[in-house]
Parts: sequence; C-alpha cells; structure tokens
Amino acid sequence: MRFSLKPYLLAGVIVSAFAPPVSASTDFKNIVGRATVLAGDLIQIGLMRIELFGIDAPEVSQTCIRNGKFWPCGQAAIDHLRSFIGKAEVTCRLSNTRSVTIGRGKCRVYGLDLSAELATHGLALVNPKGPRDYWLNHLDGRSHSVGMWGSVYVAPWEWRQGKRAVEWINDLNGCAIKAFVDGTQNKVYMMPNNPQFSATRISELNQGRWFCEEEGAIKAGYRKSN
Repeated sequence: MRFSLKPYLLAGVIVSAFAPPVSASTDFKNIVGRATVLAGDLIQIGLMRIELFGIDAPEVSQTCIRNGKFWPCGQAAIDHLRSFIGKAEVTCRLSNTRSVTIGRGKCRVYGLDLSAELATHGLALVNPKGPRDYWLNHLDGRSHSVGMWGSVYVAPWEWRQGKRAVEWINDLNGCAIKAFVDGTQNKVYMMPNNPQFSATRISELNQGRWFCEEEGAIKAGYRKSN
C-alpha cells in the first residue's frame, strides 16, 4: 500500500486527537510500542504511521481471483499481519521520516522482520523498481505458490493505477489455470504464479482452454509448464 502525505498533514490535528492510546517510545529513528495494523504494509505505533520498508501489500479493498472466485487478498494481508504481531511490542527502525506522524522503516516483532514475513507468505510483493532487500523472500513465496502467488492478481502498484485482475480472466466461469498446446506440441498447463502467465494468451490457435483446478488439467492430459 502507498499513501499520500497530504491528507495526513492536513489532518494532523485530527490524527493527534483520535489516535489510539498506544504507549510508545521514540528517538525519531527508533520507535517501540504496541502496533495497530491499518493495512497490509502500514501500521501505527502511538501517533506514528509507519509504512513497512521494501514491500508493497495489496490495497485494503483489493481482490484477487483464486479457484475461480474473488478472494479479498488485501484483507488477507491485514489479517495475517495482525495475527503475526498479536499483542507483542513492535520495534521499528525508521529510514525515512516525512513528518512527526508519518515514516517508513523496517519493523520487527520478537526479532522477526514484518516485511520478510509478508513477502515470504505471498501477501506482499517487492516492486522490481524498488529496493531489493526482500527479493529472496519474494521469490520464496512465488516458488511455494502461497498467498497472491496462488491466485490471479494485479500487482498493488498496478491496482492503484486502475488495473483489475478480472481483465486477465477470459473464461466465463472465472477459472484461472491456462492449458494449451505449446510450440513443441505438448499439452501443458500454467499456474498464475508462473512468470510467463500474463504473457501467455489462450486462443484457438494453441487449442487453449481454462481449468479451475489443477487436478482437472492433469486428468485431461496436461502437464505443468516449467
């Protein structure tokens, strides 16, 4: 998630008046305290809203498509982060403080990095154009098809530009596994986490079809594409 600075600056008095009574200590670079989860990659400790460094989680209202159905991946990221933090104190090292109430940094609970946790579970992505601190976690999530990697999704930075996952689905039932005959005349199927998924088109030319479940593709004689 990315948020605009202006609304929070204009509403600074409101934020101060209505922020939850969370006890926190800070030296403007380090902040420790109980955290409130506002979004998949945004928490609040005391009056400070902290954007988790190095990752981009789906927007709060963002949906993905999994097993042919809409899945609230934005809410899933929030729920996972809340469960992971629990009631423990969170320690954040701020690398960018844009005001007394807005910052960005790396945060940990029990010594475990929140950004790494979300990326490893596929509930936040690493923008290829941004910092690569959590790139290995990003790849780990993709290799295990967890979280967003097990669905048809739009990267959060593209979602904010208006793109939606449904635009990628051509099957009337909303199924998201692509099956086709490749260039060597092999019957293959492709999962949404495949790096070539978005570039692969299903059409009559490649005898393409869609499956809602991997088992169905296998039974029809297709093998998984590498």
